[in-house]
Amino acid sequence: MNDNREKERLEREAENARINFSANVTHQLKTPLHAISGYSELIANGMATGDDARKFGFRIHMEAQRTLDMVNDILTLSKLDDYAEMFNEEEIDFCSFICSIVTSFKTMAEMKGVLLELKTSEPDEEKIIMHVSSKLIRGITECLVDNAIKYTGSGGSVNVYAGWSENSRPVLVVKDTGIGIPQDEQENVFQRFYRVEKSASSKTGGTGLGLTIVKQSAKRLGAEIQMKSTLGEGTEIKILF
Repeated sequence: MNDNREKERLEREAENARINFSANVTHQLKTPLHAISGYSELIANGMATGDDARKFGFRIHMEAQRTLDMVNDILTLSKLDDYAEMFNEEEIDFCSFICSIVTSFKTMAEMKGVLLELKTSEPDEEKIIMHVSSKLIRGITECLVDNAIKYTGSGGSVNVYAGWSENSRPVLVVKDTGIGIPQDEQENVFQRFYRVEKSASSKTGGTGLGLTIVKQSAKRLGAEIQMKSTLGEGTEIKILF
């Protein structure tokens, strides 16, 4: 009898989570779609020409990209939530793999005026060879580095470390000197669509799903997430594999 009640409770929670997620998706997608519809209507009716038309065209492009990013993040989460979905594993040189990903963000950091630095294990240390899903590792790394650069102002820095932790576990650390997260909100940042600062997220084009993807990916990999953050000083996120 107790087992049946527990099963029913879990099923209710799962159904409520699905309903809430669907409602959030609808709400989040409405904003950029309304903007696209409004700007395109002005152009189509000839009410925006010349410089105004170009400005509105740029806004349409930005909102369309924001919508596409959100749809891609939603699809990624749906795969992570479905435990019947398997992620192919392969052998990777952890430090070299992380290095190749971080290097691809150099241009983005330079354009933002942010110093992006990468440090790996010392050359004389044992190589970290892992048999894991490179897709999940890539997703975690790209999200953390992208977020760190987006939420760090010009003149700030983002430092990435890939190597052995103090207790001899493979670790990825991304530390920035960005806006930071208030203490009372740090437990919530991995929730779906949660944004610490809505105005900042709007300017950077954040979907509110990035850290949820990191959390779910880490869970699939059996990894542990640790976070330290100080408002106005920056954030450090550590993934222990």
